[in-house]
Amino acid sequence: MYQIAICDDSSIDREILQKKIYKTEKYVGLFRIYEYASGTDLLKAMESINFSLVFLDIQMNGMDGEETAVKIREINNRVVLVFITGYAAVSYTHLRAHETGAYL
Repeated sequence: MYQIAICDDSSIDREILQKKIYKTEKYVGLFRIYEYASGTDLLKAMESINFSLVFLDIQMNGMDGEETAVKIREINNRVVLVFITGYAAVSYTHLRAHETGAYL
């Protein structure tokens, strides 16, 4: 079973993404989704959960997504990181996104 994390400080955005993931009906039952409202909460969970995929909001209160991604890479260099954001990607520079091998 694949473990998927959604980390976003907006509960509405977490819910929207989770619903979109569950629309891939043929894969339901092959994954479990965990939700986190902060990078700190996600990093704590990574002490006991080996995620296959992490969806990570770029702009969050407290530790932002880019800083969280750097810390994730210190823990696990194999997890797939996908940045999500409500901001237009072309207007926002993500140097750390490339350093961590995250998708945007």
